[in-house]
Amino acid sequence: MPRIALVLLVFVLASCDAVSVGEAQRLFELEALSPPSGITSTDAQGRVVSRDNDDWRVSPLYQTSFVFTFVPYPNPATSTQSIQVAGTYSGRGAGLVPFRVNSRGDLVQIQAVSGTLDGAAPLFSFPAGQLGEVGLTRLVLTDFEGRFVSYGDIQIIP
Repeated sequence: MPRIALVLLVFVLASCDAVSVGEAQRLFELEALSPPSGITSTDAQGRVVSRDNDDWRVSPLYQTSFVFTFVPYPNPATSTQSIQVAGTYSGRGAGLVPFRVNSRGDLVQIQAVSGTLDGAAPLFSFPAGQLGEVGLTRLVLTDFEGRFVSYGDIQIIP
């Protein structure tokens, strides 16, 4: 009988942990869809000049398995520049899909991407003009199943 109780206890604890990660992920996704506010400023070589602590955090689902090789750069960018994105997955690669958040809070996939979105080390770029007009835009990176991996704000300048 104690063995059954132990198995049940392990199951309950595992369920609680899964729920808390799921809840944390949902909260992260809601934060990702909020209006943009501030940027992590980078130079043309990808070096961070100033950091916005809300930008480029990794979601609870990927906290132990994804790291940015460098945060998306340059930031700010003109509409004619290309935004560079790179990261690394430990274990199996899941890939990244870039989206912008429009004024209604909807995700709009960024289409003109060069490089590779999939595998253990996605590395790609896209024209900053796809993020929209001059001003702040929220960029959301998801995996191929639509789960949010990270987000941050890009400033488009004239």
